[in-house]
Amino acid sequence: MEMQMGLRCIQVGLSEIKFSQDETEALVAYSLGSCVGVVLWDPEYRVGGMAHVFLPYSRAAANREPLGKSHEAAGPLSFGGGIEPGDGIELGDGIETHVRRTRPAPVPGGNGEPPGKYGEAAVKYLVARMLGLGCRRENLAAAIAGGASVIKGLSPPFGDIGSLNSQVVESTLIKERIRIAGKDTGGNHGRTVRLYIGSGKVTVSTIHHSEIEL
Repeated sequence: MEMQMGLRCIQVGLSEIKFSQDETEALVAYSLGSCVGVVLWDPEYRVGGMAHVFLPYSRAAANREPLGKSHEAAGPLSFGGGIEPGDGIELGDGIETHVRRTRPAPVPGGNGEPPGKYGEAAVKYLVARMLGLGCRRENLAAAIAGGASVIKGLSPPFGDIGSLNSQVVESTLIKERIRIAGKDTGGNHGRTVRLYIGSGKVTVSTIHHSEIEL
């Protein structure tokens, strides 16, 4: 586990979603190229969540309708309930919580996909999970980073994955009535995004650019 300035850095890997309320931790998604890191933060309850989005939609959704035409993605997102996690308990593939006190919260539906893999589903899950942890929608603030075109000239038939990831994430946050406090997307360079739980600060760093705060 990486330590930075005395903090434990909890890695949010590809297609994962993680949460924390531990002030000694930072959630971090490394090397975001076309992927998008989505951060949610509640300054009152002081709990944060992060998703590492891989694709805008599932393949089935992409086959049903061309990407970019609609942001109605991978079908209905179903939730179960009744889980009350403690520190570090795994809730399923790609989900981990470091929250000390929680309310019963939703768990992923049984579609077999990691909950952070697709943009729309990841945002909806992040929001639902934060509300389940006791946060209030009006307090939530989002930050997004990534969505780059890292290989020039390479674009699938249905469009630029990085740009589509960013579009889907942003439009779903708007639909969910979540304020977007900051974003750093696009371009052709990779990014690393961090959420510092002790302060709520979100930073984005790259190899060739200075670190910025969102």
